[in-house]
Amino acid sequence: MTSSRKGLQISQEAFDAVVKENMEDFGMDLQEALQDAIHTFKLQGADLKGIITDGSKDENPTNAPVVEIIKELQNASSGAGAITIGHVQNTLHKFHSLCKEGGINTISIAGRHGGVEASISLVRALDDRSVMNLVLEVLSVLTEDTENMGKFKGNGGLQLLMSVLKDLNKDNNTIRHACTLLSSAAKGDEVSKEQFMDLNAAEVLPKLIKECMNDGNLVIFLCNAFRALVTSDDSRVVASKAFMNARTFAENGMVEALLLASSQLQGSSSAITSICMALKSLAVNENICKSIAEQKGIDFILQVMAESIKICDKSVAKSACSFLSQLAGSDDNKEFIVMSGGLERLISITSYFSDDPSVLQEAFTVVTALSLRSPQNALKAVQVGALDIVAEAMECHPAAGTMQRQACLLLRNFAVRSSEIRSAVLEKGLESLIRQAKRMHASCKDAASAALRDLGFNDYND
Repeated sequence: MTSSRKGLQISQEAFDAVVKENMEDFGMDLQEALQDAIHTFKLQGADLKGIITDGSKDENPTNAPVVEIIKELQNASSGAGAITIGHVQNTLHKFHSLCKEGGINTISIAGRHGGVEASISLVRALDDRSVMNLVLEVLSVLTEDTENMGKFKGNGGLQLLMSVLKDLNKDNNTIRHACTLLSSAAKGDEVSKEQFMDLNAAEVLPKLIKECMNDGNLVIFLCNAFRALVTSDDSRVVASKAFMNARTFAENGMVEALLLASSQLQGSSSAITSICMALKSLAVNENICKSIAEQKGIDFILQVMAESIKICDKSVAKSACSFLSQLAGSDDNKEFIVMSGGLERLISITSYFSDDPSVLQEAFTVVTALSLRSPQNALKAVQVGALDIVAEAMECHPAAGTMQRQACLLLRNFAVRSSEIRSAVLEKGLESLIRQAKRMHASCKDAASAALRDLGFNDYND
């Protein structure tokens, strides 16, 4: 059985001491001394990540430049010597290149030798936008290592990012790099999410989206940062505050900001997709869903669905349907969606993207939500062709388990309150397709059984 225990942490000094002992006491040459030290530490279960193990610390061909560059940055931040901004820029460029080219071990070495701390100190010491952007770019690479991310957070990195985003003199590159770091720092870390919220992220991000709403790329980065703060993805906590964070963002104008940006970015598929995903993350309760509808959010999403067909973009179609399914959880919104032609739009999408089970699944999820506790909506869906679409999808994509399950849930909602629809379902031959889904996919068992039960079959559990 493989041990899950974290490897023994050693210092560069400890490794170097063993190498030196091998050379001085046992007469080994450098390469023999290095290989023996590596072998010895690995036998002890030591973690050698971030340790210079090729002798370059002394001979200078490989990883030593990273250490030397960090020393230069430390000198620059402390004001030692006459170092120009141009020299600092060149040094940061070299640092970034070495880390990118050297991969995770070089990044870890940089972290072990103070690269994160030196970078943050440099920003504080030098009030220069170009240096700021380069440091953020370097930190984005350094924090790919988990230990380095911890150092970034522990040395005021989160406060640095928020001060950058609040700065009136920031430029587009600054926003982009800061949002990238914010997303990485908040991902899977409830404490960091809370710290960002305490630093007024809910006020800053909506404001920035409004300021940048003509730039689709920046809006994407800002939406990613927002979603990182309202996503419950830290398995270490029992109760996440992500839901509360979304409410706080809504109270600070995020609905308005996202919909304003959407009106400016209709030609950018990737930006619209990001906005749809952000709006879905925001719509966490009835009041916010109603607020989105009141600000013409449903009109927006129906327009996006139509556009996805025109430009033949499956990702736009999926994100639009996913967002609409969230809005359809509100009973008031259900009626407005149906009255606005939402069912017809969904049938158009399923017909056009009938070859993609993932699109069909998202569209079926919306129809399922619209028909929940609403026999009139279920009947309307049948009238516009939903049963034909479901039958074709289940027959053409038997291996798509998630889509098959969603189709069963949809049919169950259709059948549960209407004998007229139950007859229509059976006439389309959907019983055999439901039973097939149940046989083929364990994930479909409960949904298929419920559909068969509400269609009137006594052997629904067989």
